[in-house]
Amino acid sequence: MFHHIVYFDGDEIADKIMHELYKKSSKYFIFETAQYDEKGYYWSEKLNFMGKNSTKWINDYLLSLSYSEVKLIRKVSTHLSDKKRDLFLCKKEFY
Repeated sequence: MFHHIVYFDGDEIADKIMHELYKKSSKYFIFETAQYDEKGYYWSEKLNFMGKNSTKWINDYLLSLSYSEVKLIRKVSTHLSDKKRDLFLCKKEFY
């Protein structure tokens, strides 16, 4: 959904939603989104802020939301293309 929100509403709105999801999540949050290297889709170019290494950008972005740990748990297939997407597990620490 992140990539659709970026396309239709902009990256600032997507960021606000992600911050709200962080606040509402409990200990774990699973995250998957389209990536910039998935070319040829209506939303592809709107993800150009991810740069050439979408995996690193997504990992760093999730950490910037204040998750204490972000782990790439696997690459998943989609119905769209042969390009697999990253599936992340985000951990939230409680103090």
